[in-house]
Amino acid sequence: MEKGKNLLSIVSKVLLQIAAKMNLRPWVNDTLPLMTEPVMIVGLDITKKNGSTNICFVYSTDNKAAKYTYGLSKVKEDWSDFNEKLSSIITEAIERFNSKCPKGVTLKRIIVYRDGLSKGEHTVTKVNEFDALRKVCTEKDVKKFNFIVVNKKVSVKFFKQNG
Repeated sequence: MEKGKNLLSIVSKVLLQIAAKMNLRPWVNDTLPLMTEPVMIVGLDITKKNGSTNICFVYSTDNKAAKYTYGLSKVKEDWSDFNEKLSSIITEAIERFNSKCPKGVTLKRIIVYRDGLSKGEHTVTKVNEFDALRKVCTEKDVKKFNFIVVNKKVSVKFFKQNG
């Protein structure tokens, strides 16, 4: 009996590896909320290190959010090309997503997770990033757009109540 369980485990792992190497999706969760229509998930972070600024991003390339691609784009020191670079990234992501969808199906919603903001950066982010992304969504006929901000530091504390 023990050999049968081990063999099943080994065969399962080998099949998963084969599926991954053939660029197949070994599993898909069709019950996720908001996934009833073609949705692209985008992760976005801006890093500043050694005097240079980079836009780091990852986005789903299929309507089941099972395949992703990523990239990095360097921004000029004065940030003059920031909106243009961000718009270019999202435009390319939308076009890639739509090219992988079945014929006649197009992207309906984008969910952006923006990581690592301090409290003082919220206004600047809205003016620069949010507005640039919303403009691209309008141009590309993406009807729904969610922008979720994750703060850098959270000051919520939990205390145990005595008694």
